[in-house]
Order: sequence, then C-alpha cells, then structure tokens
Amino acid sequence: MVDDAVLAIGWVDAGDLTDMPNDRDAFKDYLRTRYPDKSDAQLANTAGQLLRFRHIMQQGELVVYPQKSDHTINIGKIVGDYAYEPHAWERYPHRRQVDWIKTGIARDRFSQGCLYELGAAMSVFTVKTHRDEILAAVGAPEVEVAAGSAEVPEPEGAVESESEPTAERITELTRDYILKTFNAELKGHPFAQFCGWILEALGYTAQVSEPGADQGVDIVATEDALGVKRPLLKVQCKSGTGAIGSSDVQALNGTLAENELGLFIAVGGFTAPARNAAAGMPRMRLIGADELVELILDHYADLADEAKEALRLRRVWVPDGPTADE
Repeated sequence: MVDDAVLAIGWVDAGDLTDMPNDRDAFKDYLRTRYPDKSDAQLANTAGQLLRFRHIMQQGELVVYPQKSDHTINIGKIVGDYAYEPHAWERYPHRRQVDWIKTGIARDRFSQGCLYELGAAMSVFTVKTHRDEILAAVGAPEVEVAAGSAEVPEPEGAVESESEPTAERITELTRDYILKTFNAELKGHPFAQFCGWILEALGYTAQVSEPGADQGVDIVATEDALGVKRPLLKVQCKSGTGAIGSSDVQALNGTLAENELGLFIAVGGFTAPARNAAAGMPRMRLIGADELVELILDHYADLADEAKEALRLRRVWVPDGPTADE
C-alpha cells in the first residue's frame, strides 16, 4: 500500500460500491444480497466500515495504516475518491489514493494506549482517544474536516467493537511491551545479559562480556557446560530502534575464526544491505525483532528467574475467533 500510494480494503464479494448512496440502510440492504449468511449485527458492522471507506472519508483527511509486515505505522493524507480496482489487487479491490506523509514510523514512538487503539478489531474506524498523538507525529496542529464528513455510529450489539481485546491485538500488545522494555529498561549491557539468558534457555553455556568495550563480541557461547566444545558461538547484541547496517555485520563476521559461528541480535532489525551481506556469510545468523520475540515466547518458561523478573509475562489463553472483517 505504501509503495502504491493507496489504502485498500477487502470485502471482495461486496463488488463495486461506486454507485452506492451515502446511506447506511442502503448499504445494509445491498450487502444482505451479497452476504446472505451474515447476521444482522455483522451486516451492520460491515455496512458501517464500507460506508466510511466509500463516503465518509474525505480528501484532505489523515489516515493511519499500521503495517503488520514490518510492525510500523504509516500516516498519510487522502488525495483521491473511492475507486473499485480488482484488477490492481484482487484481494483488496476497494481503494483510495493516499499521499503518505510519514512512513515506517517505529511503534515505540506512540504510547501503548495509542497502539492499542490503532490495533482495533475493525479495519475502518475513526481514531478518537489518541488523535493528538497522530497529529503530533506528522507535525499537524489540527485536521481540517471536510464538509459533510461525519462519523458513523456503531449499532447496539455490533459483532466486534473497536476496543475488544482480540487475540491478534493481545499478541501485538505483548510484542510492543517486550520491545519497549528492551529499548527503555534493558538497553545496552542489560540487553546483552538478557540475550545470554535466552541462549542458556536454549541449552548453551553463555559468557557475557563485562560492561564497557567488548571488541564487537558481547557473548561467547558453547553447547557444553565447560565451554570447550566447538564450534564457538560469538554473539553481538544491539538494543535501540535503529536498523543495523552491513558494516556492523561484516565486523562481527571478521572476528570469526575457522571453527566459530556468529550471531547478531538486534531489536531494531537489519537493513536490506545487512541481510544481503549476511546471506553470503555461511557462518553468520541474524535475529531481528520478530525472531527475538518468538524465541522469548517459545522459551519463556525455561528462562532464568532473573530474566523473568526483568521481563514479566504471564501465559494466558484467549478466544481466537474470526474478526469483523473478511
């Protein structure tokens, strides 16, 4: 969506909405013929979202797109009317042209409450509670609301509410909490220590360097208790939101002897050149934010008590039903 300068939503079976009037009841009646198996509440919810996208959203207004693929926030301004273009993107045929003002904004730029609101169960809704944070992110003192723009109230008993704690939202909330903890409370040497605890949970013996100059290696790990088994694993750990470049990856690779392996763990991830460089290094492995969070969640029960105290999580089960969207 960012590359194509558009917003796009699904509801493929709804068909072309170009000739639909600005009337919620008309949308509900039309959608009833398209989705005969949906309940009245589901139809009302869907009608509200499609009406917003087709009529209520006006040119000049701001839009927010939380991109799941890289966990960033994108903010833009609507510059085009509704268009039905299934040939452009079959799964998401309903489109609006957008001038993206700021893209790739790190999620920790926003408060947890704002992130929770942006992760609403519905795709198309009005940001209300944390509107000022969005405006501040693009340096806009206010948003000019076009004439005729109005919010569409949700009916009583709508299937999904904007504040419902769905499994997907809780997962994203947990991910944000883990990464924010690393960038705020466990940055620098404490992050390296935590990475050492992760390696120990995986069965390694990890020796973490003392705070200060580490000559490019934060942890030395082996698969035996005495620390003599080869290959030796040399680990570099970086907290912070900045992506690691190829020079840092090459520097770690340059410390490896013939019987040694390299592991680079970075909360901020890696640039494309860095990943390309690592692809040509058979003894180097990169772990970014997603892989790091997955390791922690998969092996949290095996972490040392000190690690659990530093990063407090609780395992719970939540319903994982369908969302309000297709």
